[in-house]
Amino acid sequence: MTEKITRKEKISYGLGDMASHIGLDNVIIFLTFYYTDVVGLPAAFVGTMFLLARTADAIIDPAMGYIADRTRTRWGNSAHGCCGLLCRSVPVVCSPTLCLNLLIYMAK
Repeated sequence: MTEKITRKEKISYGLGDMASHIGLDNVIIFLTFYYTDVVGLPAAFVGTMFLLARTADAIIDPAMGYIADRTRTRWGNSAHGCCGLLCRSVPVVCSPTLCLNLLIYMAK
């Protein structure tokens, strides 16, 4: 793939990324307030927690992209079927509640 990306395409990708960050950044602002003022965690701990999460994300995302690019199944490239999607959705749905309960327990 040697074709160049046009300026219009770059702007379109940037606007899409900006739109996703509007929601994400609002959640991070709320979580910072919640962890420091409601749960009572020190601001330095909350900042370090977010830093470690972003660092882990910077390492894990390219690794998962590498794995997904090289996955070949009978259903197609990087397709894991409906069962795989349902199994992965359970931790995504449960993790916010578990994280908040763990932080409340740790703050006591």
